[in-house]
Amino acid sequence: MNDLFEAYIAALARKALRGSNLTIHSQGGLRYCLMEEGDGGRQRFQTTPDILIKQNGRIQMVIDTKWKLIGRNPEDKKRGVSQSDVYQMMAYARLYQCPEVMLLYPHHVGLGADALDAGYGILGGDERLTIASVRLDLVEAEVAQRLSWLISKYIPTLHGEMV
Repeated sequence: MNDLFEAYIAALARKALRGSNLTIHSQGGLRYCLMEEGDGGRQRFQTTPDILIKQNGRIQMVIDTKWKLIGRNPEDKKRGVSQSDVYQMMAYARLYQCPEVMLLYPHHVGLGADALDAGYGILGGDERLTIASVRLDLVEAEVAQRLSWLISKYIPTLHGEMV
């Protein structure tokens, strides 16, 4: 289901950003996060972000989709987001020199009517992590509109306007 969710979000993000100066790239990047010390200098641990959003060839946002149930327990200040997912996004922010990273989850009925949209600053830098959800019970146009809103909230277009 995770692959299907990722493909659906990438397709709707392309639709949502059509006509803007932003482009969507699925399963791109492929940068390594480690290099062996010594003579070999071989690169290790290749990364494959789900979605890269570029503007004029520069990565503006990395989105990683997660087919997981989050946010059910109101006492959980982490909203059910795993620490390893947060670490992954911090690595993407650094490796891709990207100011905005987003974990995107499906919105489940038990979470209430409002989709999740929480922002966090990454300590020691200027990068932001957004944790958001999209309701999949909506028609495609509404899901695309939600994606457009989430993306344009953080990425200005060439003309200084939002998408």
